[in-house]
Amino acid sequence: MEAESDPRIAFSQITGKWIFEDDETGLEYEYDEELGQWNPVPDKEEMEQQQRAYEKRRPESDENREKKKIKTEQPKAPKPTSAVYVSELPLDITFEELEQTFSKFGVIAEDLKTGEKKIRLYKDEDGRPKGDALVIYFKPESVPLAVELMDDTKIRPTDEKNIRVQKADYSYKKNHHHNNNNNHESLENSADKEGSGGEKRKQLTATEKRKIQKLNNKLADWDDDDPDKDIPKRNPRVVVLKHVFALKELEEDVAAALEIKQDIREGCEDIGPVTNVVLYDQEPEGVVTVKFKSEEDALQCVHRMDGRYFGGRALEADLLEVGVKYAKSKSANDDEEEEEKRLDEFGKWLEKRQ
Repeated sequence: MEAESDPRIAFSQITGKWIFEDDETGLEYEYDEELGQWNPVPDKEEMEQQQRAYEKRRPESDENREKKKIKTEQPKAPKPTSAVYVSELPLDITFEELEQTFSKFGVIAEDLKTGEKKIRLYKDEDGRPKGDALVIYFKPESVPLAVELMDDTKIRPTDEKNIRVQKADYSYKKNHHHNNNNNHESLENSADKEGSGGEKRKQLTATEKRKIQKLNNKLADWDDDDPDKDIPKRNPRVVVLKHVFALKELEEDVAAALEIKQDIREGCEDIGPVTNVVLYDQEPEGVVTVKFKSEEDALQCVHRMDGRYFGGRALEADLLEVGVKYAKSKSANDDEEEEEKRLDEFGKWLEKRQ
């Protein structure tokens, strides 16, 4: 081949072959010395298309197939639920009672359209209460607190049996699906979408955004009232019970004080170990303090005793405020308190010696 005689032919240093360019069509040809012929050279775009077609036809490697399999089979992390399922409720329980009780543990979610609290009292086909309910919180962090403090307790002090409270799961949906209309189902499904763990949802309207902000504001206000934040101002192990007795009772029966202290101790020891019980016989409000070994038992006592009836009177229960002093006379009933003070002082002395 006499390439020098034709200006359209040039030698490519890259491929090591002769290249011919057709002036009329603009196509390039490459000379194959073995075959002794010119072959068209595919352009860059055509080569990329051929490469992609080849990749599609090429069998997938075992390694890539395994990676896809692992990615497909890997289960999604379960979303934290923000709902509690309550059973064994009194059949005459009201919506308001449930709201008042369970709002102590967090902000209850609201329907963004109606503004109603997301509490569902289940009923049978005839519209009669079944004794169970669903309560949906705004944040899932409220669930374990409600379960811890409400499970196996009486929702009313006068109830004969305890209620059961547990973290809601899909079983309650299956059990009640045939009794609920679309609104009920929508309420239950929303339990998995409340709080930070919810799925991505459609774009919110301006009204819905304002309602969510309102719930966040309520959450901030509720956090300000969190009992844990009162610990620096309150004794976390001492519970104050009011309206335990009337002063007239103590005047009429000199043994009444000892009997009352014993009854209170026995009732509180059902919750946890009690280290001291003090009756303040000069307080018109009928004050008795109970000291527990653990802070958790003290909080549980506040929850159980507040509103419970004792001697025909409704009790008030709260943690003892630091610095508050109650009036009592000096008598033999103080022996228990004095003994505890001596033990505390002895313990502090031992700590300094170590």
